[in-house]
Amino acid sequence: MTFVRRAPIVLFVLAAVIAALVVDRDRPAAQPARFGSLADRDMPTAAPANALSSTWICPGVPAPRNGTATGKFTILNPTAVELTAVVTLVPSEGNSTTETMQLKPGIKEINFTSSALRAPYIGAVVEVQSGSVAVEQTVTTPAGQSISPCSSGVSPNWYLAEGSTVLDSCETLVAFNPFPDDAIVD
Repeated sequence: MTFVRRAPIVLFVLAAVIAALVVDRDRPAAQPARFGSLADRDMPTAAPANALSSTWICPGVPAPRNGTATGKFTILNPTAVELTAVVTLVPSEGNSTTETMQLKPGIKEINFTSSALRAPYIGAVVEVQSGSVAVEQTVTTPAGQSISPCSSGVSPNWYLAEGSTVLDSCETLVAFNPFPDDAIVD
């Protein structure tokens, strides 16, 4: 008789254990913590060759003038075809200018600065109706050159790795917001 009274409870507990095993089997396995890898790096990257377009944002270089530092932007077209680039130069003071340029295949085509822009600094947005293109900016001073890739994307956060100065020199950080909305630098 005791067995008859306990049978429903034993059957219920056994059914609950079987149900828990079935539910646990359908749940995806826990994923290990994922850390950054080379594939996830936040470095400027050229769009693939079959991309419809690519955009590069250059924060800025000193405008060409009689100062101690000058800057330029360089576009690299590694493809075998001529491409068209729309380059918008944005001065730190005054109005921007837009130029359409033909990029010949396979060479660093354009090292450009605009002598018409008299602001202290010039930023640039380079838009190309193709992938594979890369853009960099160069600052030349009596102490040497600083060459860096322009950005191929935007981010809400930017980190500056380092900077240094030597006697009789200075370090200048240039921030460029290519969008019409305000950006806050903290």
